[in-house]
Parts: sequence; C-alpha cells; structure tokens
Amino acid sequence: MVEFLRSRRLSMVEDSISVTYEDGSYRMEFIIMANAGASLSAMDFVAEELPNLPHVLNFTLEHSSRG
Repeated sequence: MVEFLRSRRLSMVEDSISVTYEDGSYRMEFIIMANAGASLSAMDFVAEELPNLPHVLNFTLEHSSRG
C-alpha cells in the first residue's frame, strides 16, 4: 500500500493507522496526505484504482482540508 501511495505522490500519516480484526476480516483505517506536487485529482485516481487491488473488498474516501 505504501508503494502504491508513494507512486502517486501521496503518503499515509503514520500515527493515523488503525487495524482491527472482526468476523474473519481485517479493517484498516488511515489518513492519506497529498505530497507537494501531487495532482489535484490524485485522490480520484486512488478511488478508481483501489477496487483493482488484491484483497480490497470495499473502501470509503472522505475529503478534508488542513487549511
């Protein structure tokens, strides 16, 4: 996942990662930040590509601003 994000100029905020295991499945929650120079539509590309990653059954994306 880290390489997937890095290649798109995105990074995971390290202290935001939460992993839980319930009913035979793992759930990961984390915050992704756009690095300098990332495309404004970088998260749109991530939303299109995540369903194609092995073992990703579903996902939710939420946009927020630190400004």
